[in-house]
Amino acid sequence: MPALNPVKGKNWPDVLEYAESIRAGRKAACMELRQAVDRFFSDLDNPEYWMDSKAPEFCIRIIEKTICHQQGEKLDGTPLRGTPFKLEPFHKFIVYNLVGFKLRGTDVVRFHEALIFIPRKNIKTSFAAALSWALSLLYRRSGSKTYIASAALMQSLESFNFLDYNVRRMGEDAKSGGSVKIIDNNNEHSMEATLPDGSFFIRALAANPDAQDSLNCNIAICDEMHAFKTPKQYNLFKEAMKAYTNKLLIGISTAGDNEQAFLGQRLKYCRKVLDGTVKDEQYFIFMCCANPDENGNIDYTNPIVHEMANPAYGVSIRPDEILNDS
Repeated sequence: MPALNPVKGKNWPDVLEYAESIRAGRKAACMELRQAVDRFFSDLDNPEYWMDSKAPEFCIRIIEKTICHQQGEKLDGTPLRGTPFKLEPFHKFIVYNLVGFKLRGTDVVRFHEALIFIPRKNIKTSFAAALSWALSLLYRRSGSKTYIASAALMQSLESFNFLDYNVRRMGEDAKSGGSVKIIDNNNEHSMEATLPDGSFFIRALAANPDAQDSLNCNIAICDEMHAFKTPKQYNLFKEAMKAYTNKLLIGISTAGDNEQAFLGQRLKYCRKVLDGTVKDEQYFIFMCCANPDENGNIDYTNPIVHEMANPAYGVSIRPDEILNDS
């Protein structure tokens, strides 16, 4: 049974059950995710931090109340377009970690950097876009500025177009009488709004350090980070956040075959953080991998391995298809 916890929030039981099911072994999980869950429970007992449920509950509520699917189908073939975007337990776990943990006695978030490393088709890009929307509104009083970046602009536009679809669907774009001004042309892909209690700005761009040297933001999402060829592409956004206290740089990727490339080196570092070899208290890590057995082999035809590597297994990942493909 989970320990008594003073945290209150509508979605907190889902987060706690997700973490407890992994710790107790009821849910298949890789070593890295089990380590992340152990870290989560350790952090809850750490007197240096406190869990503020207001921020994650705000983000979850904003996403589920305002964002809808743009495309796709449920496993039974039911069309998803236009239906509410409901977060899975692992999404809620990520959100609670990212904006829930704060330094004791302050309103300063504990995590300022994150890596979300999950395979394709695990509700990654749409979640990243929805999260950028929620975080932009969460920090609107600070004049929030968010960049959605990737090595290729086309990938960044996957997230931007998802938000564009939703803003227009809600009738919140300026042309429909709303407050969100959208620019979507060959030179710029952005949306911004001035609200009664703040403002936000969201822009999609390519991570090109040679073309951008004056960026300023508090939120940055670096998608498909495995395509980054140099650390400079990533550090560009890290440097852009120095004017903010509550800042968050989220790296997202689905692959890391080249261990000598930027992401490969980052994965090695993150594994050291998870196993305690390196201490980095401001870095949140969520990794789902197919772990090898004691002989170093991975059974790609094992459904348990499929489940531990895919957090949306049985939701967006079709068990029969992945088994057939393997």
